[in-house]
Amino acid sequence: ARIAAENAKKAAEELKEKLKDIKVEFTLKVGENGRVFGAISFKQVEEELKKQHGLIIDKRKIITKGNINSLGITKLEIELYKGVVGIITVHVSEAK
Repeated sequence: ARIAAENAKKAAEELKEKLKDIKVEFTLKVGENGRVFGAISFKQVEEELKKQHGLIIDKRKIITKGNINSLGITKLEIELYKGVVGIITVHVSEAK
């Protein structure tokens, strides 16, 4: 069991390094006054990670609170293993 835990932690460390270089892209509609319509949910982030990068991350492991409801770059913290936290970059741009 201990070897399995060490392997899981090692795999989490490797995934943490991989996540550093990953950016997930989204678009949101924006009104005339610059307000965004809607938000990006963690479920959408989970689906796009799988679609864009082939990575499977459980949305329940995302530590950052609340949906993404602004344009620009948001960093999400994901607990990959106990004590191993990866950071993923989410970029939200204006839908044309």
